[in-house]
Amino acid sequence: MVLMNKCIQTARHPVIITVAVAIVFLCLWQALLAEQHAQVARTISREAENVKSEIVARMQARLLALTQIAKRWEEKGRPLQQDWETVAELNLGHFPGYYALAWVDLWLMTRWVAPAVSSGAVQEVDLIFREHWRGIVEAIRNRREIIVTSVVSLPEGKKGFLAGVPIDRDNDFDGMIIGIFNLQELLNAILHENLAPEYAVAVFEKEREIYSSPSANKKHEAQWGQDVMLELYDTTWRMRIWPRRQPFTGARSLLPDIVLGGGLVLALLLGTAVKLAQTAEKRAYEAEAADRVKSDLLATVSHELRTPVNLIMGYTELLLHENFGRLTPQQTEPLQRVEKSARGLRDVISAVFDVCRIEAAQEILATTPVRIAEVLDELEAEAQELRENPEVRYQRRTPSELALVYTDRTKLKIVLKNLLQNAAKFTDKGRITVDAYQRNNGVIVSIVDTGIGIEPEVLPRIFEMFHQGDNSTTRRYGGLGLGLYIVRKLLDLIHGTIEVQSIVGQGSTFRVWIPLQWPEQEKPRLDDDQKPTLERSLSLRSGSYA
Repeated sequence: MVLMNKCIQTARHPVIITVAVAIVFLCLWQALLAEQHAQVARTISREAENVKSEIVARMQARLLALTQIAKRWEEKGRPLQQDWETVAELNLGHFPGYYALAWVDLWLMTRWVAPAVSSGAVQEVDLIFREHWRGIVEAIRNRREIIVTSVVSLPEGKKGFLAGVPIDRDNDFDGMIIGIFNLQELLNAILHENLAPEYAVAVFEKEREIYSSPSANKKHEAQWGQDVMLELYDTTWRMRIWPRRQPFTGARSLLPDIVLGGGLVLALLLGTAVKLAQTAEKRAYEAEAADRVKSDLLATVSHELRTPVNLIMGYTELLLHENFGRLTPQQTEPLQRVEKSARGLRDVISAVFDVCRIEAAQEILATTPVRIAEVLDELEAEAQELRENPEVRYQRRTPSELALVYTDRTKLKIVLKNLLQNAAKFTDKGRITVDAYQRNNGVIVSIVDTGIGIEPEVLPRIFEMFHQGDNSTTRRYGGLGLGLYIVRKLLDLIHGTIEVQSIVGQGSTFRVWIPLQWPEQEKPRLDDDQKPTLERSLSLRSGSYA
């Protein structure tokens, strides 16, 4: 800035002024680009820590289940083989990723195996075990410790690892419970589509790749890849995570280019260029401050709330599935309340994450052909709210010939999930009806409920952040009022539209329109004879609807 003032004072040399201003603005342009790259790197680093915490928590839950099998053996003695196989099958069904579960006796002979898919299952597992028995025996038999091995080879060229838990009965070694895990299936089950769906993940043991996300595109790995270490007892793996697509594609600020262009103007436009530089500096400072607050919020939510809530839900599920022993009705009811409250808290945390990422323009679009019926099938299977109230009947009408839509599947699923949760939340009895049909070069998903309805004066503000009717509605139904705000913002990103009709005491109808192809022009209306969409003018009415 001092150099710029000197140049202004020496107006007799316009060429010097132009060159000096160009140099100053070029440096500022580079600094803004560097800060933008630093923001991307911080975002990827936070996602890597989130994925690491989730993987470790899910693996610890599986090892805890194996420990409970061993504890039950120590307390009650050796079970019947049929009873042991029943417990083992429950664990295999509840925790995806197992190859097999086995009991190895104190003479290090494999005795029981689940699942017993063939007569040679015991011999097959025994062969896998004996290839690595020295390290397992030293840690388990001599030190009485849980052991997690390095990567082993499984049949059919698969990779996995062994986890062993000692059975120590009356201070005497009585064998061990061995869990054999299929590494690809285990991590695929943990890294589901809602956990960092815009990122690819690879896991390495030393320099050998032992896992890679399905359809992982390594185009951006070299530039944006971040490494974190996964530590599980004596075993350490290196996890690498990177964006599947170029970060912030289409959302990068044009300010650096504008600043650079302003620096190249003639001396007669120097005053305007200086003003642009000052404005750019102010905006960069405000953007950095806002990003710092959002970064702190994301870090706090990730490390202080998300991981404990996942652990609470994991242990509660284990208790409800009676992995630690049978429960009485007096014990089951409060545990179900705990699980429901934890699920609600997890949804609130996810909503806060979505809002922070939307406001920071950190959403990465991944467009693919999507079947609306498949998305609704998944939501029905996952949405426990639709099954908790026996007085609410759920109906769905989806024609088999419904066309594919080309959109971001994850964001569309979040939109429909929030609308279904809202319908279930505000409907005490009656029905919730979901229709899907093709209209105006797109697909409309209509969600109709017979709930409490929305007051006419409240309708224009329901898509605002933190808005949820009046105070009495908030006190009765809870929530932060973020769901519909997220719906509107995500629909803006995927070029969709939404409209709502409601009658107080009779219910509400939400209609979402998704284009069949990724549009380049203005979004169309839902129907020629229907009212305008929210993006043009929010003209919502209270009255009957077809």
